[in-house]
Amino acid sequence: MLSRPTVPLTRATRLGDETLMRLAQKYGRSAAQILIRWNIQQGTVPIPKANQRQHLEENINVFDFEIGKDDVKLLNGLNEGYSSLGYLPYI
Repeated sequence: MLSRPTVPLTRATRLGDETLMRLAQKYGRSAAQILIRWNIQQGTVPIPKANQRQHLEENINVFDFEIGKDDVKLLNGLNEGYSSLGYLPYI
């Protein structure tokens, strides 16, 4: 079985993205919650990591809102063409 490295959500480098922050404020959520919810709405299964109970609770609290279609398009536009592992480019 191939062992894969654990990679934090965007490695915390994109959580301050202007578009992401604007959407987080609009929905009253954190940037991480927006990304987790976006993944769910895309039909993918995010596996967020949490080292603190507060982050775990925040990561779980994403099922009581939905990101609007126009906002999903904005998030789709942030794609930089890399896998969640961060080192495997994809098309």
